[in-house]
Amino acid sequence: LPIFGAENDGVLMQQRNIVAERLIPIGSELTDAQAACLPCAGATAWNALFETGKPVCPGQSVLTIGTGAVSLLSIQLAKAAGARVIALSSSAEKLERANELGADALINYCGQPKWSSAVREATNGQGVDVIVEVGGPGTLEQSMASLASGGRIALVGFLSDPTGAINPLPLIAGGAKIEGIATGSRRHAERLLTAIVANQIKPVIGESFSFDETRKAYEMLLAGGTFGKIIIEGDGG
Repeated sequence: LPIFGAENDGVLMQQRNIVAERLIPIGSELTDAQAACLPCAGATAWNALFETGKPVCPGQSVLTIGTGAVSLLSIQLAKAAGARVIALSSSAEKLERANELGADALINYCGQPKWSSAVREATNGQGVDVIVEVGGPGTLEQSMASLASGGRIALVGFLSDPTGAINPLPLIAGGAKIEGIATGSRRHAERLLTAIVANQIKPVIGESFSFDETRKAYEMLLAGGTFGKIIIEGDGG
């Protein structure tokens, strides 16, 4: 089926008819705002960690980049799966908050463009098993240099120029790979919801806006730098 907000119109509206097969029931464990974090950001994180390629297992290491909704849910889900999580950000304050979510090692890449060396140091020179990569060419080179032998990069988006040149030699030398992730399926979302409830995970809400403040919400989204998901609530009056 076409993806809402991509091949099909999104759901920023007061009313909409949706076929039942595109819906899953949400229990009382989550608020509506928290549940709204799951169809896109949550399913993407779940797909990256557990559905595409070998699923993350206890004892493995996972690297997350930034503090957007996908990255934060990746921290929470990977930690619940027993992985050791390394969080990467340019903000010391946000790294502290990532630590509260379960991140074991924190790396501030501000002024450290070759941050792969810090990742290697945090893993005793081994590198990480899985990287949830949200940056694209701006960070992909360092991500490849941070991988353990046989590791994988789950490429979930581009926040920089997607035409940048990439040297594939680190992947070849380490037997690693890059896997493209485009959100997830309904079955992925159902398994995600089961894990969210079982582990009492609460998706992080960064900012919440009313329906009439939609423009402000999009301006904040474009500006970047939020910690967690931007939510638009209400029915527009």
